[in-house]
Amino acid sequence: MTAAESLWQSLGLEKKEEKILSGIESRMRECKVEEIVTLCPNCYHYLKPKIGIKLISIYEKLRELGIGRKLSGEFPVFLPCPDKEPKNLYKDIEFFIDGDIKEANKAQCCGLGGCACVKEPDLAYKMACSMKENEGQVYTYCATCAGNLERKGCAPLKHILNEIIGSDEKAALKTSMINRAMTKFK
Repeated sequence: MTAAESLWQSLGLEKKEEKILSGIESRMRECKVEEIVTLCPNCYHYLKPKIGIKLISIYEKLRELGIGRKLSGEFPVFLPCPDKEPKNLYKDIEFFIDGDIKEANKAQCCGLGGCACVKEPDLAYKMACSMKENEGQVYTYCATCAGNLERKGCAPLKHILNEIIGSDEKAALKTSMINRAMTKFK
């Protein structure tokens, strides 16, 4: 059972979850969507077993299209919670690394998982700030983790996708949650 499944179950919202997923899938089918490409590890791990449409990671798609550069050097990568055990996206990223890729999980979690930031904010803050134990640049492939860790000033982070595609774009990490919320009201 995944964390997302247990959250829906513990809140007694299984029927609502089914309705939401059914609506997403039917809208996708109406639009003749044949494949969903995800960047978010949370979306990937949550939707993949629950939606009847082919779902792949952005890294898998880049590899398929022959897009993205091979990176050399050392790449300490912070693994987001849903990918810690299966490492599906991590394995997809390994294709793009000619250097040394290793886990940089001095922190157990970024502090946003399992409602910790609401129920146990001190614990969540301490978990996030344990990232300061990592030395030098740390990479991640989760915008949620990157945003929370940067907002707390806990670690210098870069999104590894920017490195792979050669973009110097700076994500709005400090305001990412606000940006997402704003789309609900447009």
